[in-house]
Formats: sequence, structure tokens, C-alpha cells
Amino acid sequence: GMRGADERILALSYPWIGSARTAIANRQVHPQNHLIWAHVSKILLYYVMYEACQAAWSVVLYAKSIPEALPVWIYGLAMILEYFSMVFVRSAMSAHFFPRISLLYFLAYHLYFYSVPY
Repeated sequence: GMRGADERILALSYPWIGSARTAIANRQVHPQNHLIWAHVSKILLYYVMYEACQAAWSVVLYAKSIPEALPVWIYGLAMILEYFSMVFVRSAMSAHFFPRISLLYFLAYHLYFYSVPY
């Protein structure tokens, strides 16, 4: 293979990771595992914050009688859409339409949810 292609591809695909890894490798002040543990810690912190927001907003948005796992499925779908957009939405057209279509589906579901009494 090409020498250094992995680092260049990582830097182009995910600049916040690739640029940091390149800077750490060039300066040789910290080992690479510090960056990895920092990202793992950040992911765990964001997950805890996500779960706390999910619990708080579920009480506000879904106060009526609902199936127990419904908020988990809704927030899980939102998380999947977020990861999908981060990985696969690359072109200008998809970046223009994907958020709008996702929002329309989300709003349509909630309009249905609040209009049906049960």
C-alpha cells in the first residue's frame, strides 16, 4: 500500500481526529493513547448527558400514557440518524435534504402522536 495513506485518509475523513493525531505525532509530547482515552472519556460523558436529557425531555414530551420503551426508540432513532449523517451524508445535496426530510418525519410522527387520544 501507499506509505502514510491511512493517516491522510483519517485526516480527510475525520479532521478532528486526524489533525490531532498528526499534531501529537509531530510534537512527540504525549503518547497516542492519551488522545484515544480522551475521546473515549468524551464519548462516555456525552452518553451520560444524552441519557440525562432523554429522561428529562421524556417527562415533558411524552407525559401521556405511552408504551414504556417508546422514548428509548425515538431517541435511539435520532441517534442512528445522527451517526448516519455524520458518516454517509457527504454531498451538498444530501447535506441540504437529509436534515429537512428527517425533521419532517420526526414532526409528522409527533403530530400523529399528539393528535391520537389514548
